[in-house]
Amino acid sequence: MGDLTRTIDPGMETILLVDDDESVRALVRDSFKQQGYTVLEARFNSEALLIARRHDGPIHLTVVDVMMPGINGRELAYMLTSSRPNMKVLYISGYPFEIVREKLRVVDMANFFPKSFPIEALVSKVRELLKANPQP
Repeated sequence: MGDLTRTIDPGMETILLVDDDESVRALVRDSFKQQGYTVLEARFNSEALLIARRHDGPIHLTVVDVMMPGINGRELAYMLTSSRPNMKVLYISGYPFEIVREKLRVVDMANFFPKSFPIEALVSKVRELLKANPQP
């Protein structure tokens, strides 16, 4: 029989990717798509809110740069998860975790990934987060 709590095949989830750096966004987007994920892409937090509002299906994970112009990634995550409480969030940043934690009060290292990542490590981290307590 298999795991009845798992209703989505690995790599079939939808990820909202939010980063104002085009080169980072392109690398991450292409890597996620190669793994079979559906990727919704936003350059800015306001664009991410609009995309999330218009997207009918589930968004399983948001990968967001925490230090962006306007509202920061933590505030965006709060806004998104208030309407999508089952959505998971992974914060990425070029700043060290200590600075991110101090400035934005992001306290969970499990949901933080430095931007100097090897792309394979990011893909692995995403899989790990999505696998833990999957959404229906």
